[in-house]
Amino acid sequence: AMQIAGSHYDQDLWFRKTNNNPAQPWSKILAVSGTNSSLGWLTNGNSNTSSATNFIGTTDAQDFVFKTNNTENMRITNGGYVGIGSATPAQKLSVEGGNIQVGELIPAIGVGRDLIFGDQFSNSDAIHFVRENIGLNLSKLTLVLGDDYGATIANDQFNIEATNSPIPVLSVHTGTISVGVGTNAPAYRLHVLDGHAASTSSDGLASALLSPDGCVELFRNRVSTPNGKAYIDFKDNASDDLDFRIEQYNPLGSVANQVLNYYSPLSPRTLSMRNDNGFIGMGLNFDLHSAETRLHIVEDNMAQGITNDLLLLDHYHNNADWTPILQRNARGTEAAPANLQTNDALGGLLMIGRAGGVNSIMSYINSNYSGNGSTVSSNLFFGTSALNRVMIDQLGNVGIGTMSPAQRLTIEGGDVQIGEIMPVTGVGRRLMFTDIGNSTDAMFFQRENIVLDASNLNLYIGDNQGSGPTVSDKFNVMTTNNAMPIFTVDAGTYSVGIGNTDPLATLDLRGPVKYAFAAGTGAGSDGPSRAIIPAADGGSRMNDWPNGWGGGLSTWDIVGSSAFFFNYIIRSDERLKKDIVTMNTNITESYMQLRPVTYLLKKQTPETEGLHYGFIAQEVAKLFPSIVTKDSGLEGATIGMNYQALIAPTVHVVQEQQNTITNLQTQLQELSRKLDEQNKLLQLLMQDRK
Repeated sequence: AMQIAGSHYDQDLWFRKTNNNPAQPWSKILAVSGTNSSLGWLTNGNSNTSSATNFIGTTDAQDFVFKTNNTENMRITNGGYVGIGSATPAQKLSVEGGNIQVGELIPAIGVGRDLIFGDQFSNSDAIHFVRENIGLNLSKLTLVLGDDYGATIANDQFNIEATNSPIPVLSVHTGTISVGVGTNAPAYRLHVLDGHAASTSSDGLASALLSPDGCVELFRNRVSTPNGKAYIDFKDNASDDLDFRIEQYNPLGSVANQVLNYYSPLSPRTLSMRNDNGFIGMGLNFDLHSAETRLHIVEDNMAQGITNDLLLLDHYHNNADWTPILQRNARGTEAAPANLQTNDALGGLLMIGRAGGVNSIMSYINSNYSGNGSTVSSNLFFGTSALNRVMIDQLGNVGIGTMSPAQRLTIEGGDVQIGEIMPVTGVGRRLMFTDIGNSTDAMFFQRENIVLDASNLNLYIGDNQGSGPTVSDKFNVMTTNNAMPIFTVDAGTYSVGIGNTDPLATLDLRGPVKYAFAAGTGAGSDGPSRAIIPAADGGSRMNDWPNGWGGGLSTWDIVGSSAFFFNYIIRSDERLKKDIVTMNTNITESYMQLRPVTYLLKKQTPETEGLHYGFIAQEVAKLFPSIVTKDSGLEGATIGMNYQALIAPTVHVVQEQQNTITNLQTQLQELSRKLDEQNKLLQLLMQDRK
């Protein structure tokens, strides 16, 4: 049923169709007055309206809906949000299920309408999108970010950000002309914070990635592009000249042959690194081979036309630091290192040369561990021609020609040469035995060229500046198991001792002497096996060796305590003598005054102990002064006498005595004859008496 009702309160007329439903709502009936005013909006428009009282919309908390074809296409919510294609707009304008177009018909060249994001209080600093036709079928869409006339530290910005994050996804700053991705404060033209920047090929076989941890990742599929290269080029201008390149190169398309190269066109063999083992190559021809060791350096002068040092280390410092080439060695793994064991290799340097068509070890330096796993101990070896030549052991001993040096320097199987090219006259290098704390008192051997083809080897034994008159620098020759030197040179007394350390004479020999030379080889000899000691004044010596003698010692005087020999011969050639006079009786008288004595020496030795027979030289000097030596006057000097000089006086005395005996015998015989005659006469007389 149709129901119509009126209201006395507001004079409105209402109607409804109940359809047997008493709860059906009422609808107002609009009426048009004669002035064309209406309480509703007419399809041909309304007049005499007031914006304060006349409007299309709702007066309660309901949305205002626009429909076409009985389908809602736009809604204004009771909160003032406009939705196009959306029944629940969340913003002032929400468009859903379609595009938004801003523009008009514009000429071939010119600007169109703007999509403005303006500040109603600062229209001059509006931010807007605008289309501009720059040529036929050529257009650009420009985002204008204000006029950037703000404070000096502020920038007009265009930010793209998530609703639940204060950090924009993209931030464009006009003041610094910079773009930030993941940051609203870009410090560079393009600043990506905590994210990646990537470029990939459409087929997915290659890509370039810049990661937030400062890494650049380049990818090229090795199967699809076996000879392809992923690289980074560095240029100093916009032209196409390459200054430096870092590339990943895979010439054979396998994992084991991939290398990372660093090079430039002027030096195409700069640096490479293999991916399978980390081997690094410098100067390699990548198409021939990759690095074969941890560090592989090639200097191909013929191919490159240049000559360079293979390795140069410069170290500038202000302290005692040193520049190491460090190699650390341990058993086990990097995560779980273990102690070394005896003879483990510590490292080395091999020098390999090509000979006979093959590469062979020529020279090397290597080291091994010589400890027990808990001690610091090592040996160092130097080799040439693939053989060990020099060794420095764990104690610091150096061996040349031996791998088991027993001393600081042990040389085996060769000579030692110390020297240099010297002038005709001058001194050479020294073999020094020095006291590090007293370098002025050095002892050393030194060669000296005195003239052409004539040289001296001098032994300098300190400066002889020791403390005290009895202390002097010495050169001793001794055995390792005897503290007494065999030979001593005393620089303080300019003397030589054999068998003693305190020579009391220019040559002080204590002990037995044996002299033997092969025929014609004796030093200073002039015949078979003859040792000659000249006089101190350089005078001539006697060397008239008897015929058949085998040689011996030729000198002037011999001083000693005892002499033991089989024969003793004194020269008595008349040709050596003059003023020959027969001894007279005066000799006998002096001879008869000699006093033979027995005596003991005050200072005895095994050779001189016991009772001695002789004379007192001072007593003999009064009788025979010529056979007694003169007193030298030196402290401790003694006098002696020529015992053999008493032989002739003894012979003279014996001869005189013999003559006396002969005369007495003659006289006795005569007396005996006469006595016999007297006895005969006496017998005759006695017979006559009978």
